[in-house]
Amino acid sequence: MKQLLLLFLALSATSTNAEEFNATPFGITGLQAAIDALPKKADKVIIDKRLYDGDTFGIRVFRLYKTVPAHYHQYSDNTLYLLDGEIKISINEEQPQLVKPGEALYWRRNIPHGVTKLLTPYATVLAVDAPKRDPADVVFLDKPVEFLE
Repeated sequence: MKQLLLLFLALSATSTNAEEFNATPFGITGLQAAIDALPKKADKVIIDKRLYDGDTFGIRVFRLYKTVPAHYHQYSDNTLYLLDGEIKISINEEQPQLVKPGEALYWRRNIPHGVTKLLTPYATVLAVDAPKRDPADVVFLDKPVEFLE
């Protein structure tokens, strides 16, 4: 039930693409179709599908296939909702914590975070970024990593 409520709230303000949003300030997007389009295996760390990019927030669904080194985003706050899989994540350089499906995470810009371990072959995440997060807005604490294209 919590998952449905979160999806309703997130999707009630979305559109199928940014051009449609510019014409209409509301909409519905196909979250399940976007999830189904993500491969179950990949050589990349993450595959990201943008569902909505607005001026004040963005909605993405992504799948993690490998760990993500500690990093932060300078220009957007993040809210993540784990749809499937299990991960261990460190936020603000604290000890990694287990996250299971149905749990939400959030942090403000400039807060370091990283996925230290995947406990399943992949993890699927619904993300809401405010404002929308530019893919280039990733600052790694140790070394740069190319994981998004």
